Amino acid sequence: IAAAVRKVNPNQEELQRAIIKGTEMILKYYDKMSGNIIKTAKATAAAGRYEDAINMLFAIPMNNKDFQTAQSLIAQYGSTSLDHKNLDVIRQARSAWSANPTEEGATQANKLLENLESPSAKIQAEAKQLQVEMAARIKAVSDREFKLEAQKEQNEKEVRLAGIRAAASVAKAYVASRPRVVYHYYWW
Repeated sequence: IAAAVRKVNPNQEELQRAIIKGTEMILKYYDKMSGNIIKTAKATAAAGRYEDAINMLFAIPMNNKDFQTAQSLIAQYGSTSLDHKNLDVIRQARSAWSANPTEEGATQANKLLENLESPSAKIQAEAKQLQVEMAARIKAVSDREFKLEAQKEQNEKEVRLAGIRAAASVAKAYVASRPRVVYHYYWW
Protein backbone atom coordinates (compact mmCIF):
# COMPACT_ATOMS: atom_id res chain seq x y z
CA ILE A 1 0.00 0.00 0.00
CA ALA A 2 2.84 2.38 0.87
CA ALA A 3 4.54 1.71 -2.49
CA ALA A 4 1.29 2.36 -4.34
CA VAL A 5 0.74 5.62 -2.47
CA ARG A 6 4.29 6.76 -3.32
CA LYS A 7 3.63 6.12 -7.02
CA VAL A 8 0.59 8.42 -7.05
CA ASN A 9 1.38 11.77 -8.64
CA PRO A 10 -0.28 14.53 -6.54
CA ASN A 11 -0.20 16.91 -9.51
CA GLN A 12 -2.32 14.63 -11.69
CA GLU A 13 -5.32 16.51 -13.05
CA GLU A 14 -7.77 13.68 -12.44
CA LEU A 15 -6.65 13.30 -8.83
CA GLN A 16 -7.00 17.06 -8.25
CA ARG A 17 -10.52 17.04 -9.73
CA ALA A 18 -11.47 14.04 -7.56
CA ILE A 19 -10.19 15.81 -4.46
CA ILE A 20 -12.05 19.03 -5.32
CA LYS A 21 -15.25 17.09 -6.12
CA GLY A 22 -14.91 15.09 -2.86
CA THR A 23 -14.39 18.30 -0.87
CA GLU A 24 -17.47 19.87 -2.48
CA MET A 25 -19.56 16.80 -1.72
CA ILE A 26 -18.39 16.79 1.91
CA LEU A 27 -19.21 20.49 2.28
CA LYS A 28 -22.67 19.96 0.71
CA TYR A 29 -23.29 17.06 3.09
CA TYR A 30 -22.41 19.21 6.10
CA ASP A 31 -24.49 22.11 4.75
CA LYS A 32 -27.49 19.78 4.70
CA MET A 33 -26.72 17.93 7.93
CA SER A 34 -25.27 20.66 10.20
CA GLY A 35 -28.70 21.49 11.66
CA ASN A 36 -29.29 17.84 12.51
CA ILE A 37 -25.78 17.49 13.93
CA ILE A 38 -26.39 20.49 16.21
CA LYS A 39 -29.78 19.10 17.34
CA THR A 40 -28.22 15.70 18.05
CA ALA A 41 -25.35 17.35 19.91
CA LYS A 42 -27.79 19.36 22.03
CA ALA A 43 -29.74 16.20 22.88
CA THR A 44 -26.51 14.38 23.73
CA ALA A 45 -25.41 17.26 25.95
CA ALA A 46 -28.82 17.31 27.63
CA ALA A 47 -28.20 13.65 28.50
CA GLY A 48 -24.98 14.68 30.23
CA ARG A 49 -22.59 13.32 27.59
CA TYR A 50 -20.77 16.58 26.91
CA GLU A 51 -17.62 15.04 25.43
CA ASP A 52 -19.68 13.18 22.81
CA ALA A 53 -21.59 16.36 21.97
CA ILE A 54 -18.35 18.30 21.58
CA ASN A 55 -16.93 15.62 19.28
CA MET A 56 -20.05 15.81 17.08
CA LEU A 57 -19.79 19.59 16.84
CA PHE A 58 -16.10 19.47 15.91
CA ALA A 59 -17.08 17.65 12.70
CA ILE A 60 -18.75 20.79 11.29
CA PRO A 61 -16.24 22.45 8.90
CA MET A 62 -15.24 26.11 8.98
CA ASN A 63 -16.94 26.96 5.68
CA ASN A 64 -20.33 25.89 7.03
CA LYS A 65 -23.08 28.38 7.88
CA ASP A 66 -23.51 26.81 11.35
CA PHE A 67 -19.82 26.83 12.23
CA GLN A 68 -20.08 29.76 14.69
CA THR A 69 -23.08 28.17 16.40
CA ALA A 70 -21.13 24.93 16.74
CA GLN A 71 -18.12 26.76 18.17
CA SER A 72 -20.21 28.60 20.75
CA LEU A 73 -21.86 25.32 21.77
CA ILE A 74 -18.42 23.68 22.02
CA ALA A 75 -17.30 26.44 24.38
CA GLN A 76 -20.51 26.17 26.43
CA TYR A 77 -20.38 22.36 26.69
CA GLY A 78 -16.67 22.41 27.44
CA SER A 79 -17.26 24.81 30.32
CA THR A 80 -20.21 22.77 31.61
CA SER A 81 -18.24 19.54 31.34
CA LEU A 82 -15.34 21.08 33.24
CA ASP A 83 -17.73 22.34 35.94
CA HIS A 84 -19.21 18.84 36.32
CA LYS A 85 -15.73 17.33 36.66
CA ASN A 86 -14.77 19.96 39.21
CA LEU A 87 -18.00 19.37 41.16
CA ASP A 88 -17.11 15.67 41.28
CA VAL A 89 -13.70 16.62 42.72
CA ILE A 90 -15.38 18.78 45.36
CA ARG A 91 -17.80 15.95 46.21
CA GLN A 92 -14.87 13.58 46.64
CA ALA A 93 -13.09 16.11 48.86
CA ARG A 94 -16.23 16.66 50.94
CA SER A 95 -16.66 12.90 51.24
CA ALA A 96 -13.05 12.49 52.38
CA TRP A 97 -13.58 15.24 54.96
CA SER A 98 -16.88 13.78 56.17
CA ALA A 99 -15.32 10.33 56.55
CA ASN A 100 -12.43 11.71 58.62
CA PRO A 101 -13.09 15.19 60.10
CA THR A 102 -9.57 15.52 61.48
CA GLU A 103 -6.39 17.17 60.28
CA GLU A 104 -5.56 14.08 58.21
CA GLY A 105 -8.98 14.21 56.55
CA ALA A 106 -8.52 17.92 55.84
CA THR A 107 -5.13 17.21 54.30
CA GLN A 108 -6.62 14.50 52.12
CA ALA A 109 -9.49 16.78 51.06
CA ASN A 110 -7.07 19.60 50.20
CA LYS A 111 -5.01 17.20 48.08
CA LEU A 112 -8.18 16.33 46.18
CA LEU A 113 -9.02 20.02 45.76
CA GLU A 114 -5.65 20.53 44.10
CA ASN A 115 -7.05 18.50 41.16
CA LEU A 116 -9.50 21.27 40.21
CA GLU A 117 -9.00 22.36 36.60
CA SER A 118 -9.72 25.98 35.67
CA PRO A 119 -12.48 26.33 38.28
CA SER A 120 -15.27 28.80 37.66
CA ALA A 121 -16.25 31.35 40.29
CA LYS A 122 -19.03 29.04 41.52
CA ILE A 123 -16.60 26.12 41.90
CA GLN A 124 -14.03 28.32 43.62
CA ALA A 125 -16.70 29.49 46.07
CA GLU A 126 -17.68 25.90 46.90
CA ALA A 127 -14.05 24.87 47.37
CA LYS A 128 -13.43 27.91 49.59
CA GLN A 129 -16.56 27.10 51.63
CA LEU A 130 -15.30 23.54 52.20
CA GLN A 131 -11.89 24.83 53.25
CA VAL A 132 -13.45 27.35 55.65
CA GLU A 133 -15.65 24.59 57.10
CA MET A 134 -12.62 22.34 57.61
CA ALA A 135 -10.59 25.15 59.20
CA ALA A 136 -13.44 26.05 61.55
CA ARG A 137 -13.90 22.43 62.64
CA ILE A 138 -10.17 21.90 63.23
CA LYS A 139 -9.97 25.17 65.19
CA ALA A 140 -13.02 24.21 67.27
CA VAL A 141 -11.50 20.82 68.08
CA SER A 142 -8.17 22.45 68.91
CA ASP A 143 -9.86 25.05 71.12
CA ARG A 144 -11.88 22.35 72.86
CA GLU A 145 -8.75 20.31 73.52
CA PHE A 146 -7.01 23.43 74.86
CA LYS A 147 -9.97 24.19 77.15
CA LEU A 148 -10.05 20.59 78.38
CA GLU A 149 -6.33 20.71 79.14
CA ALA A 150 -6.73 24.05 80.96
CA GLN A 151 -9.73 22.66 82.90
CA LYS A 152 -7.71 19.57 83.82
CA GLU A 153 -4.88 21.74 85.15
CA GLN A 154 -7.40 23.89 87.05
CA ASN A 155 -8.99 20.77 88.57
CA GLU A 156 -5.58 19.45 89.64
CA LYS A 157 -4.80 22.81 91.22
CA GLU A 158 -8.15 22.80 93.06
CA VAL A 159 -7.50 19.24 94.29
CA ARG A 160 -4.12 20.31 95.68
CA LEU A 161 -5.68 23.38 97.33
CA ALA A 162 -8.49 21.24 98.74
CA GLY A 163 -5.86 18.87 100.16
CA ILE A 164 -4.05 21.79 101.75
CA ARG A 165 -7.31 23.19 103.17
CA ALA A 166 -8.25 19.77 104.50
CA ALA A 167 -4.85 19.42 106.15
CA ALA A 168 -5.21 22.90 107.64
CA SER A 169 -8.69 22.04 108.87
CA VAL A 170 -7.43 18.80 110.44
CA ALA A 171 -4.56 20.67 112.08
CA LYS A 172 -6.96 23.30 113.45
CA ALA A 173 -9.32 20.62 114.72
CA TYR A 174 -6.42 18.78 116.36
CA VAL A 175 -5.20 21.93 118.02
CA ALA A 176 -8.73 22.78 119.15
CA SER A 177 -9.24 19.32 120.63
CA ARG A 178 -6.09 19.44 122.74
CA PRO A 179 -6.51 20.46 126.36
CA ARG A 180 -5.46 23.92 127.03
CA VAL A 181 -2.41 24.16 129.16
CA VAL A 182 -2.09 27.25 131.20
CA TYR A 183 1.15 28.02 132.91
CA HIS A 184 1.03 30.17 136.02
CA TYR A 185 4.48 31.46 136.70
CA TYR A 186 3.72 33.21 139.86
CA TRP A 187 2.49 30.11 141.75
CA TRP A 188 5.84 28.47 142.19
